[in-house]
Amino acid sequence: MDLESYPVDLPQKIKAIDWDSFSPEISKILVSPSFYMRQAQHSHERKLRELLASFDLTQTQFMLLAGLMVMTKRGDAVTQMDLADLFKFDKMLVSKVLRTLEKKGLIVREKHPVDSRAKSIVVTDNGLAAIDSVLKLVVKFDEEYFSVLDNKDEFIRQLKKIQ
Repeated sequence: MDLESYPVDLPQKIKAIDWDSFSPEISKILVSPSFYMRQAQHSHERKLRELLASFDLTQTQFMLLAGLMVMTKRGDAVTQMDLADLFKFDKMLVSKVLRTLEKKGLIVREKHPVDSRAKSIVVTDNGLAAIDSVLKLVVKFDEEYFSVLDNKDEFIRQLKKIQ
């Protein structure tokens, strides 16, 4: 495949390589939707990581804190498993991140009102203040980042098809 004439914006270093000499199939990877989906995801994550760093939060910490805030505002007793299920995260990852949030004073673990084996995760006042400040900036960032899309609703609909 001649990447020089391919109608996508590939870096010149990539275009200059004779990909077909490696394998006729390899150049197809460079023009596949997954290639661009990963690039967009990495770009979004990098910029979001920079934004959250000023609040001493990682993306995972932010997501769990925001999810916890929403779930507890509904009056639910939220467990570690509830958060893992919500975001489809590994339960050990959630446990590790929650320990970090607890050390930062953003959450506390309390006795669960129903299940004696579980702990309820509760956002502290400091956690609520932190998420409130960050949430507005993250929403603004997301709106700006995706503003280049012609049809955001269609983009979301297409992404949902491949989940």
